[in-house]
Amino acid sequence: MNKKFTKKSSEELDIIVQEVIKLYSGKKIELDYETPFQLLCAVILSAQTTDKQVNKITPPFFTKIREAKDIVDISLEEIMEHLKYVNFFRNKSRFIKETGTLLANNYNGIIPNDLKLIQTFPGIGIKTAKVVLSILYDMPFV
Repeated sequence: MNKKFTKKSSEELDIIVQEVIKLYSGKKIELDYETPFQLLCAVILSAQTTDKQVNKITPPFFTKIREAKDIVDISLEEIMEHLKYVNFFRNKSRFIKETGTLLANNYNGIIPNDLKLIQTFPGIGIKTAKVVLSILYDMPFV
């Protein structure tokens, strides 16, 4: 069935956006974390893996890694050992190590509230960036 879509006016688009915001505002992420850096790690890990699996494997990792500065002193091999039960764990471990080191060394461990900037960090694409920013900084991303 082919439907012809008509271009929406800006007023119609505003109504649609407001309805989406009503539907999704206040929705909580299902990943377990205690710190902003742990949230970032969990969201990186959740790509191509279920939140349930991420929550299953992160507690021992998160006892060692609370802040970006903690990642500097842990080896990539140890990170991989903690994360080996998620899909693409080698790449994700490297992304977490590199991004955490970058945050610790250049941003005082603080995740910037800039969508374009954090997408330049290893392992952070548009979806990860928007999820993290919407939770940490209450930015209006769905």
